[in-house]
Amino acid sequence: MINLIKKVWKKTSFLRVLTYTFLFISCSTTEVLKKQEIEKEFIPYVLSFEKYSGKQVEAIRIRFANLDYMPKVTGICYRTKFKLGISTIKIDSYYWEKATDNEKEMLIWHELGHCVLNKDHNNSIGNRGCPISIMYFSGFPEFCYVNYKRHYIKELFQY
Repeated sequence: MINLIKKVWKKTSFLRVLTYTFLFISCSTTEVLKKQEIEKEFIPYVLSFEKYSGKQVEAIRIRFANLDYMPKVTGICYRTKFKLGISTIKIDSYYWEKATDNEKEMLIWHELGHCVLNKDHNNSIGNRGCPISIMYFSGFPEFCYVNYKRHYIKELFQY
């Protein structure tokens, strides 16, 4: 009988340790999921994205980077494959310095479309040669964004 009690106690201890470990990991991942590291220049665009999408942007880093090694790339999203990780957006600092406010918004929203909404590129062209989506594979003329912004917002946030 004593041996049986010892065996049960050992198994119970192991289960207790396993349970506490699981609880500890679960609690700590909640903190990771809500973590944000966003450079101050990007905050207004993230806030407007949240306003229109109705989603809070969590678990993300948005940073300036030198993207010269990738010609014609102004921003890039590194999506995490795991719920525990943090996605990272890198924005080319040289491009940002010369971009207009509309171009900055298009770029941040495009990259958040990848990282937050899990959207892929949409390379379709519509009216006046303008892309039908802000998720177009490259930058596009600002007049398209200005003239069709309502459409781009609606299309981006369709689920």
